[in-house]
Amino acid sequence: MAKTVLLADTMQLLLRVKALHSMSYEKQYLDQRSIYMSQSILIAGCGYVGTALALELSKRGNTVWGLSRSVGNVSEKSFEHITADLTKSSTLQNLPKVDWVIVSVAPEKSDTKSYRKTYVEGVGNLIRTGLAKRILYISSTSVYGQKSGEWVDENSPTEPDHQTGKILLEAEKQILRSRIPSIVFRLGGIYGSDRNRIAFLKNGPVEMDRPDDYINLIHLDDIVTGVILLLEKGKTGEVYLGVDDKPVKRREYFTEISEMMEASAPSFKTGEDESFLTGRSNKQCRNQKLKSLGYEFKYSTFREGYRELIS
Repeated sequence: MAKTVLLADTMQLLLRVKALHSMSYEKQYLDQRSIYMSQSILIAGCGYVGTALALELSKRGNTVWGLSRSVGNVSEKSFEHITADLTKSSTLQNLPKVDWVIVSVAPEKSDTKSYRKTYVEGVGNLIRTGLAKRILYISSTSVYGQKSGEWVDENSPTEPDHQTGKILLEAEKQILRSRIPSIVFRLGGIYGSDRNRIAFLKNGPVEMDRPDDYINLIHLDDIVTGVILLLEKGKTGEVYLGVDDKPVKRREYFTEISEMMEASAPSFKTGEDESFLTGRSNKQCRNQKLKSLGYEFKYSTFREGYRELIS
C-alpha cells in the first residue's frame, strides 16, 4: 500500500514538473518571438529599401513609422508617414520614442557635401534625439578599399580611398561609438523589381569597363528578411555583411543577363575609369556571419533573382 502511494506521488510530481517545463518553454518561445514582433520601429529614409522594410515589418504586426524629407511616392496606408529632415534637427523634436530605428537614408545629391550632411551630420542629429532604444544602420560594402579581388569579411581592413566610402565609414563609427546599442548592415549592390540592369541592356549593345572586377549583390527581398533576422538575432556592437552567396565578375554578370533576355551581348574594354567620388572596387565579400544566425537566401545568386525578374 505504501509503495502504491509513493508511486502515485512520484508520478504526480513528474507530471507537475513536465507541465512547468512546458509552460517555461512556451513563455521562452513567446518571448523570443516578440523580439521583432509587435515592436515600435522608425524607418529613417523611405526610399527603395526603407519602404519595402516598412511594409513588411508592418505586415508582421509591428507599429511602424516611415520618415522622409517629403511624402513623395509614399502613399502606403499600412504605416504612418512622418515628414522630417535628419539634417535639420528642429524637425526631429517630436518624433516618437521607439524600440528600433532603422537608418536607410540617401543624400539629395551625389556629392561629398551632401553625403557628409546626410550620413554624418544627419545621423548624428538622429542619435542625439535619444528616441531609439536600438539602431540598425544600413551601410555599404563600399567602405572597403580592396582592389585586387581579395576576399573580405566583417574583420577585414576598411581603408577606402574614395570620398563616399570614407564618409560612410565615419557614419558607421559614429553610430557604433554612441551609447545606443547598434548594428551595422553593410549591403552589396542592390537589385530587384524597379532597380536592375534589364532596361539598360535591352536598349542595345553596350560597352562595359573592368570586365574582370568582382561585384557583390543582394536582392531587395533578401535585404528585408536579413534586416528582420538581425532585429531578432543580431548582436549589437557588431557589423554584418549583406551579400549573396557568390561574387561575380562583371563580364560574367552582364553577359549572362543579356543571354537570359536574348539581348545583344555587351562588349568590354580594359583600362581604368575611376571617379573621385565612387572610386574603383574589386573584392569578394563573404556572408558567413549572417548565415551563422540561420539566414537562408531566397536568391542565393543573381541568376535566380534575374530569372524571376525577366520571366
